[in-house]
Amino acid sequence: MLKLSVSCPSVVDNSGAALVKQLVSHTNGSGRNITMNNWFTSYGLAVDLLKNYRLTLVGNLRKNKIGLPPQFVATRGRTENTSLFGFQKNVTLTSYVPKEGKNVPLSTMQHDAAIDESTKENQRLISSTTKGGVETVDQLRSIYNVSKNTRHWPLTVFYTILNVAGINAYNIFMANSQTAIRRQKFWRELGFKLVEDHIHQHKTNLYLRKDLMQYFSASKGLPPKHHHEDSMQRCSLFLRSKDRKTRNCCQKCYKPICLEHAMHICIDCFAQSDEDDSTNNE
Repeated sequence: MLKLSVSCPSVVDNSGAALVKQLVSHTNGSGRNITMNNWFTSYGLAVDLLKNYRLTLVGNLRKNKIGLPPQFVATRGRTENTSLFGFQKNVTLTSYVPKEGKNVPLSTMQHDAAIDESTKENQRLISSTTKGGVETVDQLRSIYNVSKNTRHWPLTVFYTILNVAGINAYNIFMANSQTAIRRQKFWRELGFKLVEDHIHQHKTNLYLRKDLMQYFSASKGLPPKHHHEDSMQRCSLFLRSKDRKTRNCCQKCYKPICLEHAMHICIDCFAQSDEDDSTNNE
């Protein structure tokens, strides 16, 4: 008789509440406020974050959520720019009726019904002022998107990380720099910097196609990567078996070359050859 052992993969909770707890785990106990949309917001999550994580929550609730009083869901017959409040311990439920919208935010950071008379909105309810950040990030990700169609989820995650990292990098740069730069120009330069080492590595590949080699040599978008005189590199024109090291490099393609594969040329002739090459490329 054969004894078969059955192993099951670990159960992973992919619910909205579990994802929120994973994302905010590094801010546990900091007393910060978390703003989220109606996909994640729930009464149970608000109480759990406040009790076990010391984090407050502001977000919109869907009308079909269980436990919502009917007075907060129905907006027919209510006057524009009016608010309805409900309090339970540390949780506040607010129903604000704008001109045509239906808004039911839930807050665990507010304990009164203070109203701004100029806008008729709750003064301490920050959902409307903070939720735009998520929408702005989504919009920027769609405009300057580095991702491409793929069926591999690790690549999808990687592309998303690059998109968000580019947005954060621009914000950090603008906060610490005295010179203003357009977002599009910053991301273009950032993209060049990310691929610069890869391009320089390909420029020294002897088996690279001739058209690509000419493109890399004539490329004006990337600064040349100068050879360090104090470092020894293998001559690119010798076979690996010879392993001849050199400190010299070609002044056009920046490949490491030994003296056996080099020839002497004066500065004037070298400058003239550069002018001829640029004229031919045009």
